Amino acid sequence: MDVRIESRNGLARAEGLLLARSGVPADIAATAIGRARLRANGLLSPDPQTEAFGLAIVAGSAMSALWLDAAWEIDEARELAAELEEATGAPRALIGLQALGNPDLLALPLMAMASVQMEALLAFCGIDHVSLWASTDGDPHPIAVRGITAPPDGIAAAAAALAGRPPTQAHRRTALITRWQRGHAVLLAEGPGIEDAEPLLVQAAAMLSPAFERATLIERNVSGREALAQSAERRLRRLGFDLHDGPVQDVLALGAELTRLTDSVQELELGPRNERLLNGRFEDLRAYLATIESDLREFCSSLESPVLVARPFDEAVRGAVWTFTAKSSIQPTVIIDGALDSLTDTQRITLYRIAQEALSNVCDHSEATEVTVALRVLKTHIALDISDNGKGFDVNWALMDASRRGHIGLLGMLERVRLIGGDLQVESKPGCTRLSVKLSHYKLRDELVPAARASA
Repeated sequence: MDVRIESRNGLARAEGLLLARSGVPADIAATAIGRARLRANGLLSPDPQTEAFGLAIVAGSAMSALWLDAAWEIDEARELAAELEEATGAPRALIGLQALGNPDLLALPLMAMASVQMEALLAFCGIDHVSLWASTDGDPHPIAVRGITAPPDGIAAAAAALAGRPPTQAHRRTALITRWQRGHAVLLAEGPGIEDAEPLLVQAAAMLSPAFERATLIERNVSGREALAQSAERRLRRLGFDLHDGPVQDVLALGAELTRLTDSVQELELGPRNERLLNGRFEDLRAYLATIESDLREFCSSLESPVLVARPFDEAVRGAVWTFTAKSSIQPTVIIDGALDSLTDTQRITLYRIAQEALSNVCDHSEATEVTVALRVLKTHIALDISDNGKGFDVNWALMDASRRGHIGLLGMLERVRLIGGDLQVESKPGCTRLSVKLSHYKLRDELVPAARASA
């Protein structure tokens, strides 16, 4: 068989396995596989020396990216790892190294990432136990356990590893995890295939090191970010009150003056033709003032954060979509999935404002006929995606132009998300514009990473 055809077949089989066995929405699985392909870059070639490595990158990276949402049991993950090895022709250990070293995992909260790393070690290695021990004032304690229960001498083994002493048992290995160049945590693994597992254990420890550092920084900064975001919301509420008491009342007063002016003009003898022209212009001005008043009142209402927080969040999002439909006559596809009650007040407000602004931009600029709004609370993160089939735009030019002109639409969205430690990406081309927001869970849900989970 032609080498190129064989390579394509191996890739197709691996991707088919991942799509079939992940059990997640097709668009999420496709995105994970697409990112894995990008990571493999030019290694997916007919060259036998690089082919296996490229296929291992795709299989391992996609599997680790889908791990938490797929919620595989350990035996299921082991079976899938074996099938990927057969489909790609790449050694299972090589696929495992790529799964553990997937840089996308660094975007996960610490314990979510640790969950993936530990379960991947069990799936790709011949071991039956792995545990993560962290040091507090020099005393290690287990913060996560996978496989069989932790050994009774685990504390002593972890303490020895933190002190730089290797384990004495032949069936056990430890890997030190540093935090700012100091030993802070330990991965401990046991099992009959422990010798072959050692490179993967070292890889997992190397990935967890920056995750521990980032988790420490986030813990220090989250309260400050929350306070800053809440302060910004208070200023917005004050702005809403000021708009209602100032410009809205001014528009009403201007409307009253226009009515009086119309009455005064009626007393003049201008002739039928001129009267018709003036009355038409007055009607146009009244309609324009009514539109301004409606927009100002809608804007004031949108700044009422306490009302937004008090409402069920799915109702608030659908309310923003209804407002968009009333303006544009487009009925978007709305997807809302996951436990929205896990969102903090600041996250709710931020996501709502982003949805409002993004839909307003679609209405005003895109010339779209189809719009999709998807809000998902996943195990790894919170995701908001808004896409349309409009004419598209140059994102970089739009950002520079907005900065030059002082427009705060897209820049404001970026800043809102940045304030609470999230990520916002905009991709646009003719026929497809997509805005994607990712926020981390501030508090890891108990069901995500239990203290211990026995393998089936």
